[in-house]
Amino acid sequence: MTPKALHWTYIGVGWVFTGLGIIGAFVPVMPTTPFLLVALWAFSKSSPRLQKWLLEHPRFGPTLRDWHKYGAIRSSIKVVAITTLAAIAVIATTLILERMAPCWCQSRRVGPKRGCSRSHF
Repeated sequence: MTPKALHWTYIGVGWVFTGLGIIGAFVPVMPTTPFLLVALWAFSKSSPRLQKWLLEHPRFGPTLRDWHKYGAIRSSIKVVAITTLAAIAVIATTLILERMAPCWCQSRRVGPKRGCSRSHF
């Protein structure tokens, strides 16, 4: 691959992962920081201006600068991420169990409840 083609490939990868990172900021189950780290890496290979733009971004810049400088993410951000994942796991488990509970809780003598079948999904 020629240097010019490689340059444009890195810029394209950077923009794709920047877009995925921005989407991840609004979609709860999609991460933001890993995508932006890949974008930062790609921009560092192709465009110092775009790399600087990401590092100085008011919303994403502090986390990216921490990673760039220390190779780690702040503990407070890790706590928020783990808490969010735990909350989503609890909510998902609760919803699944609520859907299946009527079939599990019924008495065998009475027979199946209306609307209850062996296939729940």
